[in-house]
Amino acid sequence: VVRLLCQQAYEDASFERAADLILMFAKTEEAGERNNSVVGSMKHLFSLYLSGTEATPIRRQAYVARLFSSSNVRHNEIAAELFHSAFEASHWTSFSTFDFGARTRSSGWRPSTIGEKLDWYSGFIDIVAQALSGNDQQKIALAKKIISSHFRGLWTFAGCFDALEAIVKEHAQSGAWPDLWISIKNVIFFDGERHAPELLDRLLALEKQAAPNDPYSEMEAYALSSTWDHAEVKGGKHSEAVQSVNEKLIKLGELACTDPTYIEKLGERLWEKHIDALWVFGRGLARGSQDQESTFEFLVNSAEQASFARVNPVLLAGFIQEVQSGDPLLARKLLEASLDHPKFREHFVYLLCAASFEPWAVKKLIELARDGALEAWTFTHLSFGRVHEAIGDDDLAELLDALLVLPNGISAVLQILEMRFFIEKDSSYRPSEIILSTGRRAIKN
Repeated sequence: VVRLLCQQAYEDASFERAADLILMFAKTEEAGERNNSVVGSMKHLFSLYLSGTEATPIRRQAYVARLFSSSNVRHNEIAAELFHSAFEASHWTSFSTFDFGARTRSSGWRPSTIGEKLDWYSGFIDIVAQALSGNDQQKIALAKKIISSHFRGLWTFAGCFDALEAIVKEHAQSGAWPDLWISIKNVIFFDGERHAPELLDRLLALEKQAAPNDPYSEMEAYALSSTWDHAEVKGGKHSEAVQSVNEKLIKLGELACTDPTYIEKLGERLWEKHIDALWVFGRGLARGSQDQESTFEFLVNSAEQASFARVNPVLLAGFIQEVQSGDPLLARKLLEASLDHPKFREHFVYLLCAASFEPWAVKKLIELARDGALEAWTFTHLSFGRVHEAIGDDDLAELLDALLVLPNGISAVLQILEMRFFIEKDSSYRPSEIILSTGRRAIKN
């Protein structure tokens, strides 16, 4: 049905009606659906090339603008997907045969001049720019994500220099939009040499305008983005560049400890998703803290106030790792205290793995497994990064036997044993009979 409706959208006059019918199906999908996605089919209608429709750019831009300005969140999400298609600037594909019964059709409207091509992109950019100037924070965040992810294509391949410069000057000054600053840096790194000198100067000027110029904006730019996102780590001297970024993160963490408002302003973004930089930032917080136990409580309380039920503990893992390097007893106290905090209880094994294993830690894991205090899957962190190697066969067998009786314990045990028995050629380790017996029991179950 959706395929037929896409074909009905071929004529300019029937485009909007057909698109609305497709939209009725698209709204029923979960965001991110990839299996025979209706939104995926709809996106092709908003491609510069191979769209399969003769609908004018103005009509398609107006349609996306209507969805993006809607108060319906699902409409906004679908509009974002349509923007991704409209902003494609270098690779276009289609599996359509561009026919309708016995009628042969063209692949759809396509620009015949550079001006028409530029008008296509500029028209869609204007829609996003209007959202950026509004008061709806959710739409502003979505608009920023759209522009940041497509900046390189829109600048290097589409040539939308004036429109993008206007957006930077209006919305991205002095670190106000960290993701866009990072995108600009990446364009300079990947495409700078191909730019004419005058155009490169414009790009470099934009980078300076968008760069963070105060500690808080630097924290947003570095602590809340992946280390790999930064162009400076993608050159030939990767290790040195990563070390340089990490040193900056440490210093920013140390600085954040001098004023709790930094952490308060960063808020729940510190706990929302896994970002490798937060580990290093957490180490800096521990290093700069004058009272690490109080800082720990402050951080945990910050996470407990997050609006989402499950937090990502990367920041706290880095914090505890740094604490242990100077005060193992305090690190143990903080780790055990994490069990008393609802949002960190399920992350206890992960946090424990962030620090070097000590005898008390192994005994604690066995105790928790026997009591069924944690779900079995949480123990699978022991299989990552060779953490399990710090546990002797006897203790590991005792732990795994306790896990076997827990719900879904068998799969957790097999995952840990899979890595335990993955032995390097030059390793002197040989599995003992006791751990082999545990493995046989897991298989039999």
